[in-house]
Amino acid sequence: IVPRRIWRRLAQHAELVRVIIGITSLDEKRNDVVEPGCPSGKARLANFGLAREFGVRKVSARLDPILPDVDDSPDQVIALLDRLTDCGVQAISASYLFVTPSAQEHLRHKPYIAEAIAQCTELCPVEASPVGIRGAMTQAVYSVPLERKQRLYEWLHKACTARGLTFGTCGCKDLRLTGPFSTSC
Repeated sequence: IVPRRIWRRLAQHAELVRVIIGITSLDEKRNDVVEPGCPSGKARLANFGLAREFGVRKVSARLDPILPDVDDSPDQVIALLDRLTDCGVQAISASYLFVTPSAQEHLRHKPYIAEAIAQCTELCPVEASPVGIRGAMTQAVYSVPLERKQRLYEWLHKACTARGLTFGTCGCKDLRLTGPFSTSC
């Protein structure tokens, strides 16, 4: 949560500021389990309102990670997009969950995440840069099948466009992605 004193400072150069706030779900029970100790969805939405109040107009929301079969139902996503639109958000970036092979077993027992991991059945190439090493390396991680990912991102692109939002995804999280949406990070 960004304190008002920070918003006041940002407001001094609002035209230069770009704010990106992560919010994947409005389901507080899910958020408490998946992101313990993090601000509620309601508090995150309030940050978007504060951005507008303090004149910051370049505002994006990051839906990341989307948990398959937990966060990606059309009703949930539409409700979130509508709230974000009402809050003055201009752009959405979204990415499905991906899991490294070494983390898969550890996470299989966590509520919500266990359901999502069961859908992460396909190895996909991602960029990985270890700390302190220049240049990107490629590694394989588990995620939802490419076809499912493409289908959601294309649907999100249309749903965002219908609301006047720009949609994109991080291309580094699946190097195979293509579509009518941006894949820059």
